[in-house]
Amino acid sequence: MHGGSPFSGAPVPTNGRLLHEALGALPSPAGDCRAVVLLDDFHWSGRGGADLLEQLMRRTAVVPLLLVLTHRPKQLPPALRSVLARGVEQGTVQRVDLGPLAPAESARILGMPASDARLLELHRLSQGVPLFLLALAESGPDGAVQERYAAPVLAEIARLGPDELAAARAAALLGGRSFDLESIAAVTEFGVPRTVEALDGLLQRDILRAVGIRLSYRHPLLRRLVGQETDPAWLAAGHRKAAVHLAARAASATELAAHLEHCLGDPLPGDVEILHRAASEALLTDPQSAARWARAALDITPAEDDGPRRALTTILATAVATGGLLEAGRDLLHALRSEHEALSPATIALYAQVEVLLCNHAEAGALLGAELARWEHLPEPPLETVEMIVVESLLAAIDGRPPAPGRIELALRIARSHRSELTEAGALALQGLGAALENRMDAATAALADAAALIDRFTDLDLAAHLPYLTALAWGEALACEFHSAQRHFARGTAIARKHGRRDLLPVLLLGLAVTHLQIGRPSVSRELAREAGTLAQESKARHVWGFALAVEALGAAWAEPEQDTIRLAEKAVTVLQGDRFHWALAAPLALATVARLRGDRRRAVMLIFDTGGGPALEELPSVLRPRSFQLLAGAVMESGRPFSAPADPVQTSDGWASRAEEVARVTGRASHRAHAGIARGHALRTRGELEAALDSYRTAAFLFSSVGMTREQALALMAGASCASAAGRADDAASMLQFADELAHRIDSETIVGFLQHLRAPETDSLAMAELTPREREIATMAGDGRKTRDIARQLSVSPRTVEVHLSRIYRKLNIDSRTSLALLLAGAAGQSGSPAPRAAGDEHRVGAW
Repeated sequence: MHGGSPFSGAPVPTNGRLLHEALGALPSPAGDCRAVVLLDDFHWSGRGGADLLEQLMRRTAVVPLLLVLTHRPKQLPPALRSVLARGVEQGTVQRVDLGPLAPAESARILGMPASDARLLELHRLSQGVPLFLLALAESGPDGAVQERYAAPVLAEIARLGPDELAAARAAALLGGRSFDLESIAAVTEFGVPRTVEALDGLLQRDILRAVGIRLSYRHPLLRRLVGQETDPAWLAAGHRKAAVHLAARAASATELAAHLEHCLGDPLPGDVEILHRAASEALLTDPQSAARWARAALDITPAEDDGPRRALTTILATAVATGGLLEAGRDLLHALRSEHEALSPATIALYAQVEVLLCNHAEAGALLGAELARWEHLPEPPLETVEMIVVESLLAAIDGRPPAPGRIELALRIARSHRSELTEAGALALQGLGAALENRMDAATAALADAAALIDRFTDLDLAAHLPYLTALAWGEALACEFHSAQRHFARGTAIARKHGRRDLLPVLLLGLAVTHLQIGRPSVSRELAREAGTLAQESKARHVWGFALAVEALGAAWAEPEQDTIRLAEKAVTVLQGDRFHWALAAPLALATVARLRGDRRRAVMLIFDTGGGPALEELPSVLRPRSFQLLAGAVMESGRPFSAPADPVQTSDGWASRAEEVARVTGRASHRAHAGIARGHALRTRGELEAALDSYRTAAFLFSSVGMTREQALALMAGASCASAAGRADDAASMLQFADELAHRIDSETIVGFLQHLRAPETDSLAMAELTPREREIATMAGDGRKTRDIARQLSVSPRTVEVHLSRIYRKLNIDSRTSLALLLAGAAGQSGSPAPRAAGDEHRVGAW
């Protein structure tokens, strides 16, 4: 229905004639044919559309015809509105209101995961409009919209008269969410009556909409396209008029700067001052705008004005760095320090923080050490000194060390002498973080609780200026296994960083949130959060954060869905962190070990743990990572039925690994570590055949995991217990433990654990698999399952040990297993118990009993 101006009142002869001719092709009342007529954008049909619609509606009463119209209600002419209203009253018209797309629908259109952060942002910006969703998704780096999406929108603009077009351009120039009549009149210089007439036309065409007593564009993308098509010279002149008009209204510096930055070809006195003030005001809320305004002000500030240029450069460097351009921010800060030796403690703290994020730990440490030496011995160090101490302490934590002696006391003394509760909260967070690193859990819990009580009193705007305090608190809580509190503070920090444009710390906070979700939440959520953190960290060149994020993403993916390509992700994490022997870099190869273990590659997992830990004692691993590693080693021994070195080495038996896990757990005092040690001890007891004692260990471990909210580990402990209960002939206990594990697995949406459970619940499958064995293979399998050695089996059957090994290889392949322990458990399952189905040991890549 396109032809002629829809609001001009002119007829639409071409479309009308074609449609009237098409009526002759519709079914006749006597025929049995049916037809569907689709008329898109019917609001453009003009006055002739009402007559045509009435004819079609009369036709539907006598022939099998379905007529479907689409239109924008606000652009529908009154005559068409009247015809449709009568049809609704008569029952011949059914109105269907189409709401905006739901996030899931946007995900299907773009082919993106529904939880993807970019998808959610595109959905928000599009406001659920399909055309705008596609346009935004495929727009260029500069925001330019592709022609195929811009054309339909620009066709609307092309229908405007000169005054309406000028008003639309002025509205686009004014920007923001809304604007008013007087501002449009000031930019167009039309005067109020003429501006009212032009705006009325834009409102009728639904290009602009009323928002109370102000106006806004129907959609931000429409405004962007109008701006793209406007002559740059007209825009520059319009921005100057807007700035003059708003200044007369006593508008804020940020409102004025949004226009001044576009019209500095001929700057006026006072422009620099306004831009400077605006950049300062926006620094905490919008670093990107602050950087633009500071740069614009520098461009028109004379070179000889050293003081203003230094202040503007400091703002620019801060805005660039906190906006996520770490290398550019570091270079600006470096130049500042080279030219001006005395920088404020806050600027030095930011400089060091940027160096830490860029993996330049030595440079950051030297910078902080030199600067703190200048301030710490003063009778009254400035409050900002604490910001340097916070960054220094976070750097130490990254390297696995508690804060330097006396630093926390100094931070507390400074905060209390200045009566700053927020700064005191930051110092207490450091105190708790340091205590957690030293495994003083009672002290850590108390200090972190005090810090949280103070921090929770402050607004997001207060915390935006001191985001490292919240970061230290959340990571301290995570290290102290206070996962629920950590998750809450990571989530708040992430929201603040998003809202205030803090792209420097956003990846760190997202990563922390991903870690807590991996421990107590949904692995799929952890995967998406870590993926976003990794993307942002890679963009900002924060390599350590990127590598760590890849490791967490691999773990989240591995536990969420068994078919995910997690080995590649984990290997990439190891590659990114290759050669970086900082404390937490070791998490990457351990993640790869876990993923390899889930994929059934037990040998690779064991070798990775040994290599990363610097030998069997795992002395090079952070203490918080050792207990689970010892648990995995004990499980691998239980599964294989033999240690990984000479039999004379008692340490590398399952008993030896369990003892080491218990020793670490005694030192750290963490409930989760006691749980991992309990599972390792259960594996050791099960290896010795002490099934009842092993079952008690698994149950205790499950309870300990539950006490700290670690649902995934709780489910795995229950499954290990169920496998043990089955081997002990306690089918009812096994079934109840599996049922609870199944509930937990579904609670966290872990398809991998659900797969474990399905694999365990198939005793009839065991019997079928045993039926595939030859009589000689069943005979050897039974003997091997009873625990007889190869030499003993060979002697009893009068064959060579080599022949027995060949038969065992065939048995393992047919039964989808690779160890005698799994064979023994499978034989126990195949024997069957009456009543509830008995679980069995998982074969090949899912060894549930050995987790």
